[in-house]
Amino acid sequence: MTSIKNNSRILIIDDDVHFRNLICSILKISFDNIILAEDASEALLEFEENPPVIIVTDLKIPLVNGLELITLFRKEDPDIPIIAISSEPKSLPAALAIGANDVLDKSFLVHSLSDLIVKNIAGVE
Repeated sequence: MTSIKNNSRILIIDDDVHFRNLICSILKISFDNIILAEDASEALLEFEENPPVIIVTDLKIPLVNGLELITLFRKEDPDIPIIAISSEPKSLPAALAIGANDVLDKSFLVHSLSDLIVKNIAGVE
């Protein structure tokens, strides 16, 4: 896990500043390079300037919804792991259908997100 922790740039996209900061605080325990974006425009800029090894995106974000954003990321990099999160679990199957690797209800346990990130980037590096 040490190489994953030290070398992984993780992009977190969520418009809720409190939830975004909470995820960041939790993940910083296990990962060193967490990048935060509030909306699709920030996320796409981060993606273009310094591509992450994994993306975690909320499905309800401003400008472009999370499903559209997943589609855009897939066009740019078909292999990048993407985890979709939502407080509306009914929307998660659609994320899987368009290419998210995993989905997670926002009521997840703290360790679940970290476990999914490790699972998805272990084969990338």
